[in-house]
Amino acid sequence: MPAPDHTATAATDPALLRIDGPIATITLNRPAAFNAIDLSIAKKLEQLSADVEASDDIRVLVIEGQGRAFCAGGDLQTMSAAAAADTVAPVIGELLHHYHAFIATLRQMPKIVLASVHGSAAGAGLSLAFVADLALPPRTPASRRPMPSSAYRLTAAAPSAWSRASARAARCRYFSPKTAFRQSKPMTGVWSPRSCRRQN
Repeated sequence: MPAPDHTATAATDPALLRIDGPIATITLNRPAAFNAIDLSIAKKLEQLSADVEASDDIRVLVIEGQGRAFCAGGDLQTMSAAAAADTVAPVIGELLHHYHAFIATLRQMPKIVLASVHGSAAGAGLSLAFVADLALPPRTPASRRPMPSSAYRLTAAAPSAWSRASARAARCRYFSPKTAFRQSKPMTGVWSPRSCRRQN
């Protein structure tokens, strides 16, 4: 199937898709909210990832965030409004339905998935970085330091809807360009794309 024509996505869309030959880039586009996950972006991510998966022309998917953060996690305003209206279960349930469909598509698609992580990556945002085959920082001096290993333990232990994905990903290393093929201690065998995801 040819690549979907989403290269002219509206600038106001909560997530954007750009295609350059065999490389597709999905950009989280809620910079004012640090790209926090609400229902609108969850639905858009589900749609765009399905389009990328269906295209035989796309070989690599890059996920990035617009503005100063990669992704700050779940949208607190959405959660607060749902709590005030006593509609937490249906509101959050619908959000998670679409977001989990997006994550499931990333895990099963036969393409290399890269996360270009800059700024904050918290909660669901950190889990999203871990779901990718490689998480790469931007090429700046400040980003050359690897993420502390404690970040994995905290995320894996977090009692959240994303904790299962985080627990799996906690066995994998935060990759920088120089350590992309270095395996972490809990892993055995030779590292290859998706090996972290396929262990569990």
